[in-house]
Amino acid sequence: MGELTLDQDSAGGIFKVVVGDTITLTLRENPTTGFRWQLEPRPSQLLAPEGAHFTVGPHPGVGSGGVRTWRFRAITPGPVVVDARLGRAWEGEAAAIERFSVSLDISPADPSVDER
Repeated sequence: MGELTLDQDSAGGIFKVVVGDTITLTLRENPTTGFRWQLEPRPSQLLAPEGAHFTVGPHPGVGSGGVRTWRFRAITPGPVVVDARLGRAWEGEAAAIERFSVSLDISPADPSVDER
C-alpha cells in the first residue's frame, strides 16, 4: 500500500491511487482569524476518513497560522473529487477566499480485477 501526499501545489491535479492507499491532504490556514478549510462535500464512500488535525506553525502566537491535515484511505475503486474551501463558516460559501480541488482515480488493489 502506498501513500499520496497532497498540498496547495497539488490543486487541479489528477492522481492515481490504489485501494488501500493512504491519501494525506495538508492545507495552510489561519483559524485564529476565522479562516478555516472545510471539505465540501465530505469525500464520498470511496474514501474512508482516518483523522484530521491542525498543527500550529513554527512561530505560535496570536494571529499565527499553521496547517490543517486530513488523512483518508482509498477503500473502493472509482473516480472521486476532493473539494475544499477556505473561509469563515459564518460568512457562507460565497465568501470563500480560496478553493482547492483534486481528482483521484482509485484502481483496484489487484489490477486484474475491475470492480467498477
